[in-house]
Parts: sequence; structure tokens; C-alpha cells
Amino acid sequence: MTKPNLTERTVKTILNMIVENKMQSGESFFTEAELEKKIHVSRQIIREAVSRLKALGFLKSRQSIGLVIDKPDPIGLFEGALDHYMMDTNDIHELGEFRYALEVGTVELAVRRASSGQLDNIKIFAQECNRLMQGGDYIEAAKADLDFHIEILKAANNQFLTRMSRVLMTFFSKRAQENSPYVLFKHPNDLTKQEHQAIVSAFEQRNMEKARFFLSEHLFFLLKEGKQAEN
Repeated sequence: MTKPNLTERTVKTILNMIVENKMQSGESFFTEAELEKKIHVSRQIIREAVSRLKALGFLKSRQSIGLVIDKPDPIGLFEGALDHYMMDTNDIHELGEFRYALEVGTVELAVRRASSGQLDNIKIFAQECNRLMQGGDYIEAAKADLDFHIEILKAANNQFLTRMSRVLMTFFSKRAQENSPYVLFKHPNDLTKQEHQAIVSAFEQRNMEKARFFLSEHLFFLLKEGKQAEN
């Protein structure tokens, strides 16, 4: 494993200072001169470390104040790096498995917390997807299917999960529209209709076990063994 260089160690040191001092977003931070004295590294290293922490969203510069603590946006960073990180088939497969784990793992919260309006929306998107499939409009049906899955994650009423789901679904939707050779998207068919209906029914019954089972079956194609079974 590559040993972290001085700049990387300085970044970790500054992060530890923020945590140990329990500093909150908006609070003034040390100046570069103060950091240089506290950490005992050159001003150039301090500036490089501060620049990285700004890019990551931990620090920001405010006019007439200097450095202040900022609140990082991990999902925004994930979204910004996603297209660049997903370079080969294995990366895409692993992202598909991450999506599978996220959705199947969230379904219990979704079933328990879904409002009547959210249940209606899940049903509406399922019906819309099925209607579009019936008419042979598979591109729009695929979009409706992604909206169906986003709505399920939204029903968990957790903003972090909702935002993460949108990032993932947007990624897969874009790949599908680009006809990428690495697309992990099951083409809508009669089985998809049946799976949608089973998932909707399980939600309406507030049956967590059924919802988890049918959603797991519906998303099995995202797993490596699911891809192998299809081939």
C-alpha cells in the first residue's frame, strides 16, 4: 500500500483538528500561518492541504474572515466522480450491486413509513411503466421504471437515501439512453409488469417480507450471478 505523502498526512491532521475541537459549519478556522505553526510543515504544504479540503467541502474562504468550517456534501462528491470512476464492466457491475443493496435494504423503512400519497405514487409509476410497455415505448417505460424505484426509496423518508437514489437512477438512465455496452438495465417485459404489481400489492398490504422478496427478485439482474443467469 502506498504510504501517504506529507500533503495527505496534513489533510488528515487538519481534519482531526476539526473533529477534536468539535467545530461546526460556519465557525472561523485557523489561518494558514497558525496552521503552519501548529502542524510544523511548510506554508506550501498547508496551502495544498487547505486546497484539497476546500475541494472536498470541509473548508471555504469567506471574505474579510478567512477560512471557515464548511459542511461537505458526500453525495455531491459521489455524483461528480461517478462518470469518471465507472470505467469498465466490473465497475458498472459493482455499482449495480450497490444499487441492489441500497434498494433491498431500504424497503423495510419504505413499507413502514410510506404515506398514502407515496403509496399512490408508487402505484401510478408502476401503471405508467406498464402502459408504456404495452404500447411498445420502451425508452419512456424505462424512465417510468426508474421513477418507480426512486419513489420506493423516497417512501423511506430519508433525504440521504432519496438523493443517493436519484444519483444512481440518473446514472443508469443516462447509460441506457447512450446505449452503453455496460448498461445494467433489464428491458421491460411481461415479467416486469408482474413484478411491479407484486411489489405494489406488498406495499399496500404493508408486508415487509413480501416487498423485500419481490423487489429482490425484480432487481436480481443487477447482481453478477443475475447477469450470468441471463446469459
